[in-house]
Amino acid sequence: KVQELAAERAARLIREDSTGVLVHDIPLIDVDSPLVENADLVLVVEAPIEARVDRLATNRGMPVDEAYARIDAQPDDFEREKMADVLIRNDGNLAQLRKRVDKFWENLIGEWG
Repeated sequence: KVQELAAERAARLIREDSTGVLVHDIPLIDVDSPLVENADLVLVVEAPIEARVDRLATNRGMPVDEAYARIDAQPDDFEREKMADVLIRNDGNLAQLRKRVDKFWENLIGEWG
């Protein structure tokens, strides 16, 4: 239901101004979501499960068993890769991820100008 509401809101925003960029940050996205179906581009950031668990435990104070449960509730890596037009690996630190995202963004702006 939440993704349907988000898709309706996105469609309204695009109708109002189709010149901008609309970004959805949705960790629990359904592969069949209208947000995926209607997207011009789907970027997936992927990290090893151990790194995700460590980040949830370290950065958010989440118990390890809850971190695994949260990850298990999300689409698995294969499903996310299948929906991705672009896949960015997040197997390093935050500065490395930012550099990869910046490079992607520069390339995207260059293509779509």
